[in-house]
This record gives sequence, C-alpha cells and structure tokens, in this order.
Amino acid sequence: MILSWVACDFELPEVVEPEVEPVVAIVQEDPRCSRSPGDAPEGCVSGVIRCGEVVDGHTGGGLARWSNDFYREKFCAPIHHDWDGPERVYRFEMEPMLVANVELESPCEDLDLFAASWPHEGCPDLEHSVTACESDVLDGDGAFRLVTQDNPQTWLIAVDGKRSAQGAFTLSVECQHR
Repeated sequence: MILSWVACDFELPEVVEPEVEPVVAIVQEDPRCSRSPGDAPEGCVSGVIRCGEVVDGHTGGGLARWSNDFYREKFCAPIHHDWDGPERVYRFEMEPMLVANVELESPCEDLDLFAASWPHEGCPDLEHSVTACESDVLDGDGAFRLVTQDNPQTWLIAVDGKRSAQGAFTLSVECQHR
C-alpha cells in the first residue's frame, strides 16, 4: 500500500459570526411562594375539605406527626424521602358511590400528597392501623383518585415536603357520583 500526500494551496473563506442579541429572561416568582405559613392547628387536622373546594395553604406551622416511618409502615410510600418536617392534614368525608380527584399544586417546594383512610377523630400514628393509603410522591405537583363503593369513607389528606421542605400549596377536590 502506497500512501501519498498532495498539498493544495487555497484560502478558506472568512467566517463571519452573526450578531446575536442577548436574551434576557424575566422570571416572576409565583405569588403563592410569599404566602405566610399560618397558625398551627389545634389538633392534628388543619381543616376540612369537601367536594368542589380549594384550600390554599402552607406546610409551615403544621405538625410533624407523620414521617418516613409512618408512610412506609402504612404502605403509603415505598421509598424513603425524609418526610420529617411539618405536614398539613385535611379531613375529607366521602359519600357512597363517589369518585374524587384530589390534586396538589406546589409551585414553590417539592411537596407530596398522601391520603390515609381513617374514620376516627384525630389522626393515626404508628400504633394504629389504616385500611388504605394513597400517595403521589413524584417530583412536582401531585394527584390521585379516591373511590367509594356502597359505604361512606373518611380520608385524611396530607401535604408533606420531601427533605423537610416547607412551602405554599393549593389543594383541590373534584367529585362525581358513579
């Protein structure tokens, strides 16, 4: 095999860079992020939410009763995310034969959504049994659907932050009869 090299004598054209205007991004913080935490609840429940209602809240000022141990013990969350900060809990009573879409918007912090079936007053802890638990622990906003059959059911819907995050949120429940 013979290799040869041929030299060429030519000039490359001049490369002209186009003028580019600088891009200025205007970022506006969501006004909910400046919402104050509010008062601590008298018990473990911060309030009641009903079908068609919206709650604007903040996890700050809530109680830190439910944590990693609670969520894993009750089969609410399969993974560990350091839910050791304050959560807000809302009581939600469902009629029979109802479908409820529960949605969480958390524009300021990575908050998660939980629901534990609990027909009693107050809130369960590690020593109590809950008959069902739902969650959405993905990054960003959350949502899930609760369904009743022939009997009414009471849920405790909680908003809690990963790695003890505290922040503003909007919680809503929309319902329809089956």
